[in-house]
Amino acid sequence: MDQAIFRGNSTYFVDYFKDRNFVIPSYQRPLSWKKEDVEQLFSDVDTGLSKLDNNHPIQDERIQKARFIGCIIEWSREASETTDYRQATGQSFINSVVEIIDGQQRTSVLLIAFTQLYFRFLEMIETLDTQNTHEALLKTYIADQVLPNWIFPAFSRPGISTSTYAYRPSIIRHPVDKWKNVDPHEFKSPLAKYFYDSLRAIEDYDDTSNLSPPTSDDENLTDLITAINECLDSWCSKESNIFETAYTRETIFSLGAQRFRSPDWHQIAKSDI
Repeated sequence: MDQAIFRGNSTYFVDYFKDRNFVIPSYQRPLSWKKEDVEQLFSDVDTGLSKLDNNHPIQDERIQKARFIGCIIEWSREASETTDYRQATGQSFINSVVEIIDGQQRTSVLLIAFTQLYFRFLEMIETLDTQNTHEALLKTYIADQVLPNWIFPAFSRPGISTSTYAYRPSIIRHPVDKWKNVDPHEFKSPLAKYFYDSLRAIEDYDDTSNLSPPTSDDENLTDLITAINECLDSWCSKESNIFETAYTRETIFSLGAQRFRSPDWHQIAKSDI
């Protein structure tokens, strides 16, 4: 019988965020990170990327991957209808949650960054020329792979059929937020409301409308989003080994890239992504 109280493991961003319902406990402080904290996190990610070995065999990826964001302490437990969600149709739709004991600032910043990246990618692919072979390939790749498989699953979770919208935020804060399986949802914290508004904008989007990231009335969150976007601007514009090969980009997100490794891919990625 396993008597372990604590378990530790390293993981990729996508593996960490995917299919998990995050809860920020009520004893945790509100979002309080400043610009310098966000810059340090992005610097840590950049340092981690620089340690990736582009030449190692694919079966060794999980052994050789770099650690980007340090230790996050969490408690996985059964979901509670009293505190975590409110069901109105007699069917349970959340079985388990992950309470973030330490690391909620980093988790929140990364989720916001994923959201901002989604809007950036969506805006960018609308400018690509589908008559150009390389740009058409890039648009298809981003639309079919990057957005639905890498980015969107980080900050969204499936809802159920009785809800007007198909997705809900992946994170809430106690005691003011609750997931709910019918509309309207109960998201009162600035963070959960930001993700809820982002998902509504994405689900309502069509190719003929302009899509913009939502704004927030919360000053701290607004400042944080601004700092994240400044870091994304810097990170995406500088010459970095992030885009030296498609394999490296796929390695970061734990996905195979063999069928997308055309000789010109890294040039397309560096100039367009």
